[in-house]
Amino acid sequence: MKSSKILLSIYIIASILVVIAVFMDMYWLEYFLKPMILPALFFHYVISPKKHISFVVILLLLLNYTSDMFAISKYLYKGDVVIAMNFLGNAILTYFFVSDYWRAKNKTIKNKVFFVLFLVGFMGITFLFLTLIPNLNTWKLFYYIIYGLLLSIMATVTIQTYSITNAIRSFYAVIISIAFVITDTFYVIYNFYMPMKVFLVFNLAAQFGSYYYLMNYFTVNDSLTDTKNG
Repeated sequence: MKSSKILLSIYIIASILVVIAVFMDMYWLEYFLKPMILPALFFHYVISPKKHISFVVILLLLLNYTSDMFAISKYLYKGDVVIAMNFLGNAILTYFFVSDYWRAKNKTIKNKVFFVLFLVGFMGITFLFLTLIPNLNTWKLFYYIIYGLLLSIMATVTIQTYSITNAIRSFYAVIISIAFVITDTFYVIYNFYMPMKVFLVFNLAAQFGSYYYLMNYFTVNDSLTDTKNG
């Protein structure tokens, strides 16, 4: 139990210090600490009592870890690799989030209307941010539209599932999806519109924080009991 808390502390402290390091241009500290973040969180759950780590969790962590390591590398096409890793991870998560939505009971016409409105709203935001990215060829435009659609579906289904069930699992899913939307939003703003360090800080803070809730989502009781209606 003590070792588990130490590992969780390492995850939190390393995440905070990496955010500070990026803001202060102390990239040597980022190179040293960033590789610790996900392993510390992973082993925190491995040694925690009554926590089952599935293959899906390991796969998602590997994808995120690979993305993080490429992000601090000097590889010429690292941006494309990071986006590809994130897209694959988001696709896997979306499968589980959509499954949760279909398993949720007591969906009403109102829920379905809000589902459509949320999806249209998120897609509208996606197209708005696509206009900030210069020199998009047809392939990249198509790729970013699919990426944005995936994020929009992810955010929509998690918000709707939580509004129906009030379940803790769906609450974690909402935090994850919102964190991913925030991360990608500030990524676009920082890289293509306004390269202010504060946007990069928000990007990293949301990303690192999402890892904790990602682990909680997959290790919490798999119940989606509708707590609003008994």
